[in-house]
Amino acid sequence: MTNGKPKILVLDPQNRLKLDGTVVGNQRDFLARLREDTFDCAVVTISEDLKLPLTKFLRNVAHRAPLMPIVLISDNIEPGLRGLVDAILPVDVDKKSVMSTINKILSRREILAECGLVGRSEAIYTIADVIVRVAPTDIPVLIIGESGTGKELVAKALHKRSKRSDGPFLPVNCGAIPETLIESQLFGYKKGAFTGAAKDTPGFIEKADGGTLFLDEVAEIPLSSQVKLLRFLETGEYFPVGSATPKHADVRIIAATNRELTIMMRQGKFREDLYYRINGVKIFIPPLRERPEDIVILTFYFAQKVAEKHGIKFAGISDDALEAMMSYHWPGNVRELRNLVENMVLLAGNRKIKLDDIKHYFAEHQTIGRPLPILHTAEAPSSEVMREILYILRENNRILREISERLSSTADIKSAEREAIINALRLAGGSRKKAAQLLGISTRTLYRKMKKYSIN
Repeated sequence: MTNGKPKILVLDPQNRLKLDGTVVGNQRDFLARLREDTFDCAVVTISEDLKLPLTKFLRNVAHRAPLMPIVLISDNIEPGLRGLVDAILPVDVDKKSVMSTINKILSRREILAECGLVGRSEAIYTIADVIVRVAPTDIPVLIIGESGTGKELVAKALHKRSKRSDGPFLPVNCGAIPETLIESQLFGYKKGAFTGAAKDTPGFIEKADGGTLFLDEVAEIPLSSQVKLLRFLETGEYFPVGSATPKHADVRIIAATNRELTIMMRQGKFREDLYYRINGVKIFIPPLRERPEDIVILTFYFAQKVAEKHGIKFAGISDDALEAMMSYHWPGNVRELRNLVENMVLLAGNRKIKLDDIKHYFAEHQTIGRPLPILHTAEAPSSEVMREILYILRENNRILREISERLSSTADIKSAEREAIINALRLAGGSRKKAAQLLGISTRTLYRKMKKYSIN
């Protein structure tokens, strides 16, 4: 920002919008400016004299400035722009509307940066908006998302923007603590409370006094400890193991899970009263496969970070490699993406990453049939029986793909694949999104194959 105004790089050959910023007339000068300086935002208008295809040009921009927001002004939208721009405006837009869009994007990006979140999807922006509204309060928050989606990042952001930000932020993985120890770990214990209790020892709640306690994998807390956690949430009081005297702590609880707690409630594995107590506000983090527009920005962001850390010149990623990454279903979510990108950059050295560098990874993980994590959402089946059925269906389709790959006849392979898609669509009640999940492929890949096999 300069004097409170955003620093804008504008590609506008006719300079029609008369925006206050650095205005260039062609793609080459635009990319040159990015090498020389940093900008808060970019505006790209489409003209017929583009030297590079728009998608390729925008990927070059993402390579040089992965986090820079981009506003595209065009009436003819190319396929493949998903994840490359933050907003698309019509060519007859006026200067005031462009600046309003830019200011809105920058405001939301500022929140994302404070939260340590990276993305361009509406889902990730919505999470940032909720964090801003909820963080200043003391209401309990339940974060739901598959492993690797960034639940702890959201919890940290809530703490950072809260009135408790000067206090401790204590993350606890409840699934990593044995059931027999979780009570003493949470509430502490008195000397002599059990064999080996040589002195009074504070628990996580006491250590988090004045701050935030993040209970990850909260579903793993045993029922006996759930009762005591509920009492603490309602009264602020708790009893260390072996003590008859209550203690008090001022702690905000943020819980997270990758399981469906409502199903566990019906099974008697999670207390209903505790569920409603920790579920003051629910934040759902969609898996990466459901927000593919975040894949490009995350890829270039992670690549740039690892290159800077190890002193490597990041030479970019080929278009077909990015397409493969966009089509993959990412069972490990952002954590898996980051791990793969870091490996790609380190192994590629100073050369451009190509499809050949990563296709074996996708081929291997598709072939072994890595099942998607089973996380129930509002759209997902509502019974444990259906959960098992979906898992079996995924396994059946995995086996079918393996058999198809081993058939010598191309016609047989195509026939088997077409039949698998038809069966998946039928079982999913016509939902292409659910059918893609059953098959372990992206929705985009499913659309392509349906077109290939003339499936309506």
